Amino acid sequence: MPVVADMKSSLKKAMFDKNDVEKNILRVVLGEVNQLQMSKQQGNKPVADEQVYKIVRKIMQSNNEVIEKLPDDNRKAVLFQENTILDGFLPHQLSPDEIKIELLKLNLDNSKKSIGVAMKYFKENEMFVDGNDVRIAIESLGG
Repeated sequence: MPVVADMKSSLKKAMFDKNDVEKNILRVVLGEVNQLQMSKQQGNKPVADEQVYKIVRKIMQSNNEVIEKLPDDNRKAVLFQENTILDGFLPHQLSPDEIKIELLKLNLDNSKKSIGVAMKYFKENEMFVDGNDVRIAIESLGG
């Protein structure tokens, strides 16, 4: 099921359950998705899951920045809860150890060129990774 459909389903459930935090954050994300879909660059085509993940990560990063600046209060707890909800819609990201295991299969050296090869491999195999984790893992290969 595409992530947007999953979010819409979760929004309906949140409305039924009267879960205001989930309802509000999902409306924000779906609003951003709708805005992107209506943009000239998208041409009213459906938004790909990767684009939705990017929106979700951007909102989570924004929440984290606000959390750092807030004193301990109720708003901070709401932002943590929003991030927990949003994290549930992101695909599993490989840990640094899992990345190293995959890199060993590729028999790469520790050159900068290997980072591009590795990122292409992860993308083609629909494995979600943090680029910094890949860079660090490749640098640790030695070679």
